[in-house]
Amino acid sequence: MTAKRALSVLLAANLILAPCVLPAATGEQAFQRALANFQKYPDDAAARLKVIETAQGLPSPPEVPDSVSVLQGKAKYLMQTAKGVQDYQAVLDLYHQALNQAPWDANLYYDQAVVEEKADQYAAAKADFKLYLVASPDADDKSKVLERLGKLDVMQQQQDAATAQAAAAQAAAERQARLDAQAQPVRTAGSALFGAGILVSVIGGVGLIGGAVEMGTATGYSSPGVYDGVDYYKSFQGAYYSNASYQQYQSGQNVMTLSGVLLGGGLCLIIAGAVMKAYVPSGDGAPAAPKKEDDDSLLDYRDGRLSFGTGDLGLDAQGRLSGRILRAEF
Repeated sequence: MTAKRALSVLLAANLILAPCVLPAATGEQAFQRALANFQKYPDDAAARLKVIETAQGLPSPPEVPDSVSVLQGKAKYLMQTAKGVQDYQAVLDLYHQALNQAPWDANLYYDQAVVEEKADQYAAAKADFKLYLVASPDADDKSKVLERLGKLDVMQQQQDAATAQAAAAQAAAERQARLDAQAQPVRTAGSALFGAGILVSVIGGVGLIGGAVEMGTATGYSSPGVYDGVDYYKSFQGAYYSNASYQQYQSGQNVMTLSGVLLGGGLCLIIAGAVMKAYVPSGDGAPAAPKKEDDDSLLDYRDGRLSFGTGDLGLDAQGRLSGRILRAEF
């Protein structure tokens, strides 16, 4: 065999053997590169999947570091006594550390997903169960894990709906708080007017009663009767009064007139104060909460009846002035 032919045979042998040797070496290198990149960027989902993919391409699974087993032991022990969110989070922190060291280990993803489900972290649990299936595509419990994912889908939907409802309620409360802060000066002035109106109305009502009593006690006659030099005056009722009685009658009449003005003014102050107490500024914010059916209204016209009263006020969903009050109907 010539040297030239020997060289040709050697090159052919290398070409035949190359496919058998190079892929193994290249696979290990690819895995190590992927692992180094993941540990540099542990929050990168693509980097995590690359580690799992390259690990599955190796002749045998990579060996799990001893430190990961230690972390698993700690996590499982803490899980036995975990009772609240903080306890579950401490367990999850250990699993996070373990997965940063062995991101190809399917069992770590499964165990972490179980803890996340107990901690009501349904989205995270779904993601880790899916990673478990990626890292272990031929798992014996694949169908059970898929059923669990379906359950977690429903639980997450319910959780999202509750979270959205709570957020909406919080936003409405914050808007209402802003409205209340804007309206507070007007409502304070309204409360003062309301109180002043009640006081003035009471004074006017007492005055009306006093004036009526004073007019009623004035002595009148159907005819002048005995003169004896005393002047008599005829009232608008047609009765004749002596000078003293007539002055008493006129005084009572004046008191009633003034009291009527006070009573009318007091009612106006009450109405104005009630409107100001119920003031809700326009702009961003929701109206006050709808009033319940058994609540009373300050000013309410319903079924042909006018309701009036005093108390805490607000606007219901229909924009009516409402509140819990002492009530009178006409």
